[in-house]
Amino acid sequence: MRKIALWLLVCACGVIGIFADEPTTDAVSFEDGNHGWKLREYLDDGKEKVTDLSSNGVGLQLPVSLPKRLEYTLPEPQKAMSLKDVSAIVLRLRLPDSMPSKALLTVFGKDNDFLWRQLRIPVSTLDVNEEGVCEVLVPLAGNDAVSVWECCGHERPWNGLTVANLLEMGFRFELDNGDDGVCSGLAEFLGVTIQKDETCMELKGIRDLTVNTMTPRVGTCLEISFHVNGWITEPYDSAKFTVQAEVSLPEGAGRASETIHGYYYEDFLYDESDSDKDSCLSPIGEPWVKIKYCPRMAGRHKMAITIKQGSQSIELPPMEFEATAAEKDYHGFVHVDSEYTSYFRYDDGTVFNGLGMNVRSPFDDRYFHVAPYSTWENQGLQAYETLFKKYREIGINVVEVWMCSWWLALEWSNNARGFHGVGHYKQYRAWMLDRILQ
Repeated sequence: MRKIALWLLVCACGVIGIFADEPTTDAVSFEDGNHGWKLREYLDDGKEKVTDLSSNGVGLQLPVSLPKRLEYTLPEPQKAMSLKDVSAIVLRLRLPDSMPSKALLTVFGKDNDFLWRQLRIPVSTLDVNEEGVCEVLVPLAGNDAVSVWECCGHERPWNGLTVANLLEMGFRFELDNGDDGVCSGLAEFLGVTIQKDETCMELKGIRDLTVNTMTPRVGTCLEISFHVNGWITEPYDSAKFTVQAEVSLPEGAGRASETIHGYYYEDFLYDESDSDKDSCLSPIGEPWVKIKYCPRMAGRHKMAITIKQGSQSIELPPMEFEATAAEKDYHGFVHVDSEYTSYFRYDDGTVFNGLGMNVRSPFDDRYFHVAPYSTWENQGLQAYETLFKKYREIGINVVEVWMCSWWLALEWSNNARGFHGVGHYKQYRAWMLDRILQ
């Protein structure tokens, strides 16, 4: 039978009813092996011991020895279970009779940015049948997933890229803080059911729309930010996800409109006292979509924004803004001189004379070998905050900055920390590059 689900798309463009089939399911059993699942033990000396979990022909044998910490993990779950477009998984477990009533089942996930998230479920709330078997629902997509997964050591909620970038997934039994209890025995991991519910992936409008100003000056930045009510899993692939703004220009512009592309954005808190290029940034908040536009003439502009994901499309109500006259010393953008191509000019014809420096990166480890006597210290992003101020004072107005692997590269090999290969942009680096450009 078809199950009718009505979703309300709340946006100024109206209310739309979307009808969807029941979620499709698939299953992984352990009758023929462990499918990559491991046992991780924490030894008395602090080291980890990892071994394969064994199957008894029915399920995986899970040793339980509370309060000892034992974890049952699956490295690179995307390869083992193909979690693309999966809305949830269901773990089927048989618990030992001696499991304390105040024990917790903690499901965890660690992504390739080494961000840890977990959900903790009291064992007493599990619906255990007469055979001691229970099913544990673990949402992986949509608002349900965002609400149940707890961030640990950071503030980046579960989002559409989390599953694609999972480095490890697993679960463990543990005692709640301050509780006493002992359990020694075997649990059984009987299988995993995979659920696919397309309604989790659908675009349902936007929220938290913010605009930095409705009266930008010519030559300044109009910035629009919003969250998408939908599950964006491939924001860097323009064939699968795009945000475009069609800007209608004032009369006299020489053309009726121009198209601006929006982009996926993750925010961070910046600790200026920390020179480390990774630890100085702390992830915070859900991912945003941003659109930046620089008006080049005064007058009334109109902007129509369209969001597309796959075959879905949302058109936001057109918005208007009034660009005011530029500052007196504003000359426009710099271009190669049309007549003397060795020179540059601004839009208004003023000659641009550049005085430049190469500040390609704040540090390079190879410098220890080239000049071991140097006292050069790595100041990270803060170096640019200091140097640019001094440059302005002495007339330097051009700098060269490298997007090298050890500094601002957005893409790099997927065996480097925080990188996931070609086609994925490292948001830590993107944020730093934005900061330098500002």
